[in-house]
Amino acid sequence: MSKLLYCLILLFGTAQALAAETALDQLTRLLQETQSLRGEFTQHSFGLEEELLEESTGHFKLLQPGFFFWEIVSPDSQIFLSDSNELTHYDKDLEQVTVQRAELTTGFTPAQLLSSGGEGLATRFDVTDSTTACEKDSCFRLIPISVNRVFSHMNLQFEGNQLQAIEVVDNFNQLTRITLTIDHAGMPLSEADFQIDIPPGVDIIRNE
Repeated sequence: MSKLLYCLILLFGTAQALAAETALDQLTRLLQETQSLRGEFTQHSFGLEEELLEESTGHFKLLQPGFFFWEIVSPDSQIFLSDSNELTHYDKDLEQVTVQRAELTTGFTPAQLLSSGGEGLATRFDVTDSTTACEKDSCFRLIPISVNRVFSHMNLQFEGNQLQAIEVVDNFNQLTRITLTIDHAGMPLSEADFQIDIPPGVDIIRNE
């Protein structure tokens, strides 16, 4: 067998395998490859008439499996932390912390999805390829299967294998668009990076 024919057979076999990969397979692979991530974000929320309702900025960290840190620094100051077992919300302006066990959370939040490594994706979402409708390398639309959905649908947009943008449409058809700026120079993350320093005197509410 000539080398050219051998290469053509290999190329054809690879193309067939890629064609057989579903949108669910592709997204699961991309999420699994994202073992850790950190950077800054800009978040815009829009009304039904596409008017800008709110803009916020901050930074985030993600570590597989299950760790997610999201801090809003402007216009207010809030921290959202997930560590697989608990979801914590610290409102610095109100000096109040709310802690809830992860299994008590209604539905499946975007933060839990991104830090799950794709686990449970097939049982929770209908995933379709929406690349033709966006300007990124790979785009996916996720529609929750559960009737207890916390949002209508979500769009994830990737450049190469890097998550670049998230769009969430809530149950009232209002859009939140999040643009990520990835920090490629940061030190590797560990579980110790997912802690919140709570000053004395802050109210802590536990929803058991």
